[in-house]
Amino acid sequence: MKSIKIILCIILFFLGMQAFSQQSMLFKGKLDNYSGRKVYLLSLKGNKKVRIDSTTVVKGCFQFTYRNFLPKGLYRLQFNDTLSFDFVMNNEPLIVIESDAKNIVRNCKVLTSYENMLYYQYLSYNKIKNTERDSLTLVGKKLFEADKVKNTDALNLLISKIDSNDSKIEDHAWSLVNSSPKLFSAELIKSLLAPKYSDYRKNNPNAPKYKTMNDFYKDHFFDNINFADTNLLYTDIIYKACSGYLSTFSETPSAENFKQICDFILSQTNKSKPVFDYALNLLIQTFEASEYDEVFIYLTEKYFLQTTCDQDVKAKTLAEKVAALKNLKIGKIAPNIILPDSTGKSIDLQSVKSKLVLLLFWSSQCEHCEAMMPQLILVYEKYKSLGLEIYAVSLDTDKKNWVTAVQKNKMNWINVSDFKSVDGEFTKKYNVWQTPTFILLDQNQKILAKPFTPKQIDEKLGEIL
Repeated sequence: MKSIKIILCIILFFLGMQAFSQQSMLFKGKLDNYSGRKVYLLSLKGNKKVRIDSTTVVKGCFQFTYRNFLPKGLYRLQFNDTLSFDFVMNNEPLIVIESDAKNIVRNCKVLTSYENMLYYQYLSYNKIKNTERDSLTLVGKKLFEADKVKNTDALNLLISKIDSNDSKIEDHAWSLVNSSPKLFSAELIKSLLAPKYSDYRKNNPNAPKYKTMNDFYKDHFFDNINFADTNLLYTDIIYKACSGYLSTFSETPSAENFKQICDFILSQTNKSKPVFDYALNLLIQTFEASEYDEVFIYLTEKYFLQTTCDQDVKAKTLAEKVAALKNLKIGKIAPNIILPDSTGKSIDLQSVKSKLVLLLFWSSQCEHCEAMMPQLILVYEKYKSLGLEIYAVSLDTDKKNWVTAVQKNKMNWINVSDFKSVDGEFTKKYNVWQTPTFILLDQNQKILAKPFTPKQIDEKLGEIL
C-alpha cells in the first residue's frame, strides 16, 4: 500500500512538472561587448514603454523566467539609454537570442523561437537595405547640389536604384508574411506594409478607380492591420498607424479636416471595443493638448460621453473640460478672474479699463515663458500707448520665485497669482494645459483671439489697433 502511494506521488509530481513546463517560459539572452550589469524588460503598449521586470547581466548573459506566459505582444530589452532590442512573445516556452552590442540587429542570432527568427529576418534585411538606401540618397544629394541639370541622367539612375531597393524590401517582407502567415510576427510585419493598389484592383475589379495614389492610401491606409486582434495593443502598431494617418492626411490643418480624419480612424478601429477605446483615447489626448479645441469637444461629445457611464471619473473630468472650452470660444465673454498681486491686493480682471487686454498664463519655472518674455515685452511697449494692457496669471507655487522673475524680466504690467499652479480655480476655468497661454480680450472681456506666440499677438494687435 505504501509503495502504491509513493508511485502515485511520483506520478503526480511529474504531471505537475509537465503542466508547469507547458505554461512557463524562459528567455535566455547573451549580448557580447556589453559591460553593464543590468537589463530591463519592457512591454510596448502604444507609445508607452511599461517596465515589467529586470535582471542581472553576468559576462553578457542574462535570463528571465516566468511560471506563466506573458501576454502576446512586442517587448523590449533595455540595456541603457541607447542600447535595446525588441522581440516577440507568443506563448513560446523557450526563447534564446544572442547578439553583439556593437550592432544588435545585424548580429542578432535567434537560436530558438520561430516568432523571433521570422521577425529578425525582417529587421536585419531592412537594416541592410536601408543602409544601402541612405548611401544612394547621400550620393544623389551631392550630385543635385553640384549641378542638378548636368547630372540629370545620373540622378535618374539613382532614383531607379532607390526604387528597386525599396521594392526588394517590400517583396522580402511579403515573402516572410506569406511563408508563415499564422505567426504573430507575420501579422506585425504585415501591419507595417503599405497596401498595394494592384492587389486592390485585382480583388475589386468592379470598384471605381482612384485618380491618385494619395486618394487610394487615404481610403486603404489600414488595410493590412487586423484591428480585431487585441494583442496589437501590446505593441506600438496601432499607435503608429493612427498617428501616421493623422499626420499624413492633415496637409491642410483645420478643425473640419481633423474631424473627418478622426471619424475615419474610429470607423476602422471599431472591429474590437478595446482597440476602438484605445484609438479614441489616443485622439482625445492628442487634441486635448492642441489648439483645435473644437475637435476635442467633438470627439468627447460624439464618442466618449455617449458610450461612458456618467459616474465615470474620466467622463466627469472631460465633461468639465468641454464645458470650460465652450465658454472660451471666440466671441464669448471670458470668465472673470479675481486674484491678489504681490502686495496682496485683489485685482479684478473686469476692472481693467483698457481697449484691449492680453490675458497671460505663465510660470517662472517655464523655459518657454522665459524665452518668449523679451519678445512679449517689446510687443507690450509697442502697443501700450494704443490701449493694450496685460493681465498675467502666474502658475507658480512659490511667491519668491514669482516675484524674482517679475522683477528680473521687468514685467511692468498686472501680475497676480494664487500659488496653486494647475489646481487653481482660474487655470481650470480657462483649461490651461500649457504655459505660456495667451487670450486676447476686448474692453468688454469678449474673447477676440487665442494666439500662441508674441509674433501672432503682434500681428493681431496690428490688425485691430
